[in-house]
Amino acid sequence: MIVICPKCKIKLKIDEGKLTSEGSRFKCPSCSTVFLVKKPLDIPKRAIDNNKILVAHSNPALMDKIIALLTQESYQIITASDGIDAMVKAMKELPFLTIIEVALPKIYGFEVCRRLKLRSETKEIRVILVASVYDKRRYRREPESLYGADDYIEDHHISEFLLTKINALKGVKPEEKKEEIEKPVEELKQRKDYRIRHISL
Repeated sequence: MIVICPKCKIKLKIDEGKLTSEGSRFKCPSCSTVFLVKKPLDIPKRAIDNNKILVAHSNPALMDKIIALLTQESYQIITASDGIDAMVKAMKELPFLTIIEVALPKIYGFEVCRRLKLRSETKEIRVILVASVYDKRRYRREPESLYGADDYIEDHHISEFLLTKINALKGVKPEEKKEEIEKPVEELKQRKDYRIRHISL
């Protein structure tokens, strides 16, 4: 491990195997200062919470729409209205997903995403960037440029596609729901064919 001499500030390489939890004394070869070095504590890594989602958006109406959708799916929701608040809450709460407006105040959403992906404790958090493509006053970014985000959605598609995108990020396959939808449609087609045959006779 690397330690810094408290007096002359040079970096010293120390064999961590020689350290004890109480600490070991070392003499700086440069300035002869003797100082105590303790073995670093093994801090367990906090796990990502698969039931938490952070929603960071400056539009209260859209925030309410997203919260309503997520509440139906029993997610625990954390909210933030600017980029700084989003960063702090993401690091503290460790949600499995953050839904971030691209044009967040204080720190843009794509910059929040970039910073989260660079940090070891938050790099596993999934990110969906939300853009307001019809509002010329807001920051516009093409979906091809995601800044490390896992997905992208435009706010007029929230109701239609957000839950599908979340399920895809969680690895939930839509086959079961698809079968439930296709079965009644197939039955309806068969009935229609039957009626056509019946009339033609």
